[in-house]
Amino acid sequence: MSDQEKFIAHLYPAAAKVSQETGMSKELILAQAAEETGWGQHVLPGTNNIFNIKASPDWHGPTKTFNVWEIEGGKKVWKDQEFRVYGSAEEALRDRVKFLEGNPRYAKAGLFDEGTKGHLEKEAAALQKAGYATDPNYAKQLIAVANSPVMQRVIEHAQGQSPAQPTTHAATSHSAAEGVLKQGDRGTEVHTLQQNLSKLGYTDAHGHALKPDSDFGANTKFAVEAFQRDHHLAADGIAGPKTLHAIQQQTQISKAPGLDSPANPDHALYLQAQKAMHELDARQGRTPDQQSNNLAAALTVAAKHEGLTRIDQVALSDDGSRAFAVQNGAFKQTAQVQTAEAVHTSIAQSSQALQQAAPAQPSPTHIQHQPQTPQQAPPGVNV
Repeated sequence: MSDQEKFIAHLYPAAAKVSQETGMSKELILAQAAEETGWGQHVLPGTNNIFNIKASPDWHGPTKTFNVWEIEGGKKVWKDQEFRVYGSAEEALRDRVKFLEGNPRYAKAGLFDEGTKGHLEKEAAALQKAGYATDPNYAKQLIAVANSPVMQRVIEHAQGQSPAQPTTHAATSHSAAEGVLKQGDRGTEVHTLQQNLSKLGYTDAHGHALKPDSDFGANTKFAVEAFQRDHHLAADGIAGPKTLHAIQQQTQISKAPGLDSPANPDHALYLQAQKAMHELDARQGRTPDQQSNNLAAALTVAAKHEGLTRIDQVALSDDGSRAFAVQNGAFKQTAQVQTAEAVHTSIAQSSQALQQAAPAQPSPTHIQHQPQTPQQAPPGVNV
């Protein structure tokens, strides 16, 4: 294990505990710790101050003074600053949350809003908006660190070793030892399988979230069968090598930032589709909603597949059954999706589909006439 991995592994138990107690993103806690300290290499000596929190007037604990740089007026300047001193790294993690909660500018920036709190990318954006750091790329850097292979590898390992996971069924079944999991099996391998299926959005037969209880029962079999059908595997409910590999592969894909994240390489194209979709909504006299954004994401995938490099307009067919992404120019290029299906395809699902599909090169067969003037969608089709 590298020094970087050891640093995160050391902090993980405390970060997970603080996250569980406060609802803050543990991934962001760890990413910020790595970013602020150079993966543990640059903790201010004798402080345990993982997040480089300065000693404000309301801090009554010990302090140390260091000469550090800030960006002011676009220029790098050096200043003597007092920083807080902690008795342990865990104490620093707890005080980070206390510091953020006690400073009105973070609440004003939306850090604790529903939908933001606990969300890696939104928390990072709120921290930057509130001025946690003067670096204009601070949020992007935190997201990149959180999604880095080193961080993901350590978190996965730490979660696998976490005391919070069930230990009553730790024994490995004979089938699990052979790389096959089936109904009746118990153990940590089953727990990991259930966690991954749950992360991918698979549920039990009643539509409830799959509970990672380390026991391969009827609910787990149902979820495995659903995954197998979705990925063109034999739907026998047995997680053999092919199924386990496919689940692992999809789990890795799902960890990548979605189209609605600035960290996604196709985020700009998605924003173009979203803007055009919202303009279409306005022309139709409706308020943009999640289904509008879902459709924008689906059109982004279709546009990439057809080789479009931008989306200038979104239009509907006369009956509203199809939606088109349009790239204007000497020859208009379009990509289309089925409206009813697209509005119910989540952004996460579209993001995963885009990761698995290589974009095609534009060809004459992709050049189509401009769609007819957008018409109101028929009742029941929410676009």
